[in-house]
Amino acid sequence: MAHILQSWLGERCSVESFHGTIWEKKPWHVQRSDPSAFNGVLTLDDFDALCTRASLDTSAELLIFKDLRQVYSYATPHAAFADGASLIINHADKVWPPLNRLCAELGGIFRHAYANVYLTPFASQTAPPHSDDRDVFILQVCGRKAWRVWSDPPEGAPRLPLNDEVVGKGEKLLTPEELGDPVVVCDLGAGDLLYIPRGAPHVAVTAHDGSSCSLHVTVAVPTADLSWHGFLLQAASTSCLRQRQFRQCVPLGPLPHAIAGHTQAVAGQQHGPASVDTSAGLSGSESYGDAIDASSGCKDGRCSSGGCKDGSCGSGGSCCGGGGNSRGRLANMRPSQMTLAEVAGVIVSDPHGGVKPEGCGSAFGQHASFRLSAHADVNVRLHLRVYPPKQGEDIGFERQIRAELSLGGLSVGNGRAVGSGRLGAHRRCSEHAKWYAAYVTLWREAERAMNIENASRTLHDKMVRRAREQRIALDRTKADLAACACHPQLGIELRSSTELRKTTNLEVITQAELVVAQTLPQTGQGRSLYAFLPEELRAALSTFAMWPCGKKFKVLQLPARHAFLQACATRMLIQLEVVKLVSPMDSQQARE
Repeated sequence: MAHILQSWLGERCSVESFHGTIWEKKPWHVQRSDPSAFNGVLTLDDFDALCTRASLDTSAELLIFKDLRQVYSYATPHAAFADGASLIINHADKVWPPLNRLCAELGGIFRHAYANVYLTPFASQTAPPHSDDRDVFILQVCGRKAWRVWSDPPEGAPRLPLNDEVVGKGEKLLTPEELGDPVVVCDLGAGDLLYIPRGAPHVAVTAHDGSSCSLHVTVAVPTADLSWHGFLLQAASTSCLRQRQFRQCVPLGPLPHAIAGHTQAVAGQQHGPASVDTSAGLSGSESYGDAIDASSGCKDGRCSSGGCKDGSCGSGGSCCGGGGNSRGRLANMRPSQMTLAEVAGVIVSDPHGGVKPEGCGSAFGQHASFRLSAHADVNVRLHLRVYPPKQGEDIGFERQIRAELSLGGLSVGNGRAVGSGRLGAHRRCSEHAKWYAAYVTLWREAERAMNIENASRTLHDKMVRRAREQRIALDRTKADLAACACHPQLGIELRSSTELRKTTNLEVITQAELVVAQTLPQTGQGRSLYAFLPEELRAALSTFAMWPCGKKFKVLQLPARHAFLQACATRMLIQLEVVKLVSPMDSQQARE
């Protein structure tokens, strides 16, 4: 299966080297000397048939872009392209057999691949610089297109974006200053290939020579869906949904994020925080376990007195005075009966009802440390933050503090009080005890339910399902074409060799810059029809108007820049009801 990828990469790069040094890391341009290298996949002469199939089956999506935005004002894609618009057919692999086979083969290498097709007029640009959530291989089928690719997205954008993290596709366009210098600047000619990794911004413009359009196939690998992020989320979802406890409602009452937001708001209004970290364990009630250590002191000897000998710092007269480790008031109390608010009160207030200045070795200073042991299953870290008074403010011991409870790095609660130093957080702990206990239990259940075998099986099933959808859509398109064989006008697939016969005269009328094609049916043989002619089709229909009725001709005989514009002119003649197919069945030959 790797031989097709090796044929794309050429002699400069092996498949192993591509996977190791290029895949998901940097763009890669392969210039080849064979313009017909991708003719077995798609040609410009095939594009009319591809448009017909995309319009028959909703599994493929046909989009029209003009002036860097999607438009909806054209009656047909052929009319749009003749007027200078670009055509995009997403998931063309679901309606075009060669692309279906190509993506199936690449799926054996990359797990899944699909194909989009882009047809752009000369001197035109489909989209502004942007990034994608997938890795892509650009196969240039015909014409020339100038590409610029940047290695990294703008600052602040993720290097490997997920589905909703791409840049340049919304209202905000990427500026040259944000993009910087591109790492790849190249012209893709027919047969050339360009690999662009997920997240790398890029832009392309069709050549300005005016001789042709640009047709390329984008083979995409949905690496955002195949990322570890998606892998683990899908595995967790599949495992957890099978168990009843994961389908139950979360506990009622306030959610942790609401309290966390309040805490941050309080912190933002304070001035110059001084921090104390206290490690503790929560058993699911308001009380804490036995204190096994409580140390405080000025480790660097910053206390001006060399130690608080009189106990005014709140440590029971045992401040270290430059490096001591004696136990403070917390160790002398009965922690097993203390609430969170009482612990906070001990830390913040001294025996005399005052608060020691910042920098002293008291329990609320920067060097205080308290360790409490409790229930082994739930480890809680308590962060107490004391905010000094603003300059000129005298509030005595009435201080604002906050506490944050964290479980395995996840913030789950906090409290706040003014005055006594008590936080009131014990009530919040009580309210949320069931929430946190359930969190721990369900997380462990999810871990037990998930394993690499289940996760890989889930991913495999997903990729198999996508491949099956590709095959089913292709079979449905073939059935639709077979049904249209009884009504040739519905499922016509035009190619250069398709033969038609002129049945009605046509007149091309020019008034100022307005050019109209109008039918001239014989008396009693139908109504007169007309259509506005874009500049690209004027030569073709003017030539047709000079031919006599009954003349047989092939699509390639209509003068136009290239094969698809000849097909566009023929489509307009069919809509004006001035031609009929000579061999309807010949036009139905599908590329298998």
